[in-house]
Amino acid sequence: RRIAKATTNAGGKFFLADTFGMMGACALDLGSKHIYRPEIGKTLLDPTPLKRYISLDEVLDCPLDHATNRFHKTPPPAWVQYRCLLEYGDKNKSWPSELSAEVFFEQTRSWIKETAPSLLENELLSETSLRALAKVATSEVAPVCSVLGGIIGNEVIKAISGKGEIGR
Repeated sequence: RRIAKATTNAGGKFFLADTFGMMGACALDLGSKHIYRPEIGKTLLDPTPLKRYISLDEVLDCPLDHATNRFHKTPPPAWVQYRCLLEYGDKNKSWPSELSAEVFFEQTRSWIKETAPSLLENELLSETSLRALAKVATSEVAPVCSVLGGIIGNEVIKAISGKGEIGR
């Protein structure tokens, strides 16, 4: 958060990306002055800028069960897993591992009970799934990194040009 704030305060754009096993996630902070032209069709751009993007602080402070959009009525699986890893990392100052899988499971379930109880029955938050996530939390699979890097590259071009809405 500190680096994102310093970057956007200096007029830059901040992209946070991470991979964990066969999954990856990205969060971005484009700064309060970022404007863009939304796409209307394949070749048309609306000349009217939309509302501002929310900051990385606002993204991370959003309750997990509110991380939905018109395509996802529940939070996307990769974002659920990533938020669990970030919460554990903030609390313990390290990523989970196979050795800390029990602590990761207990802390994550406790966090979900407090912040997003509607997700408690989600399969991603079962004991088996959380223990498996702890085992791969620091794994970086080259093809996953490559695909995520390509997606982020496309988003960087949109951020620089101001043409098209950057993925949320």
